[in-house]
Amino acid sequence: LIMKTSDIIEQEFILKYNSLIQINALLADPQNLIGELGRGSGKSTEIMAPRMMRVSYGLPRATLSLAGSTYTFVIGTILKTILTYFNKHYKRGTHFEYGKEPPRWFKRPYIEVTDWRRTISFPWGTVVQFVGLDRPNTSGIGSNFAHSFIDELLRISETNYAERLMPAQRGDRQIFGQSPYFGGVTGFSSTPNFENDHDWWLKWEQNMDKGLVEEIRYVAFRVSQRLAQAEIYKKKADFARQGNELAKALRYDREIDKAMRFAAKWGKQLAEKRKGTTYYMKGTSFTNLVILGLDYMRNQYEGSRGNIDKFKLTILGIRPRQVKNLFFAKFGKKNIFEDSYVYDHI
Repeated sequence: LIMKTSDIIEQEFILKYNSLIQINALLADPQNLIGELGRGSGKSTEIMAPRMMRVSYGLPRATLSLAGSTYTFVIGTILKTILTYFNKHYKRGTHFEYGKEPPRWFKRPYIEVTDWRRTISFPWGTVVQFVGLDRPNTSGIGSNFAHSFIDELLRISETNYAERLMPAQRGDRQIFGQSPYFGGVTGFSSTPNFENDHDWWLKWEQNMDKGLVEEIRYVAFRVSQRLAQAEIYKKKADFARQGNELAKALRYDREIDKAMRFAAKWGKQLAEKRKGTTYYMKGTSFTNLVILGLDYMRNQYEGSRGNIDKFKLTILGIRPRQVKNLFFAKFGKKNIFEDSYVYDHI
């Protein structure tokens, strides 16, 4: 049986397009992932949803939160995009469940759930609870979250975040403390206009160590390459054994062992580096141009002709200038030069 490597790759992997910013989010995968991204950049369906699956698997039997400005916004907007991704890649009732009690064979979370209508659940026991931060009865007060997902941060006041979500962001360190996701936040938003949008969350950008994030992405890429090679070698070894080419199969086995040892060594290092790390992403709608197309951009521009600032804000992610940062707001006596004489000494 003769097969080309390209045929083996085609059988083992499904080719999928991701934008550069989506790939960077996947490789960095830190404790805190914050994105200031333009409209249509795929932040919910291609970044938040797959990360939710990874975090749920990395924190088995934990309780996570999916939070928004209001409970209605969570159900009507955020949840729709999450489920769009899940329904496309997974099977409801087998790989996840939402809005009702899961099958009995699903593991149960450490903290018992009394209302399954407000949850997404996974077979390994992790539960995502829906949280609306506008009212105490739908907020996270009294809960115990190991990780939080938040969308449209510009709609959420710092007070509501600090008083209704942060106190619940504690989990159980003895159980989940080894995971790099523990105690983290995954939050996204478009750029705030500084007039009636909340902009407190922009401070997360100051917490990012760019050098460390770049290092994590590089190592993660190398690890993913080795894991992909291992899968290809496994298939090659199977074909070699079917053809009774045992010497060739043994060579492939050694390559598999080498790749897996590399992944195990550096995977452990990655987990340690990702703890406490914040990755603040910035990107325009043009980062997803291949999917959106030029027609989308043209339509957005035409629709914003009467208000070009809106186009720059929502599509290009250009932050408007704040009055406090303009010349006349910063101008003071220290900026005035009278002359060079020191009159006290004359």
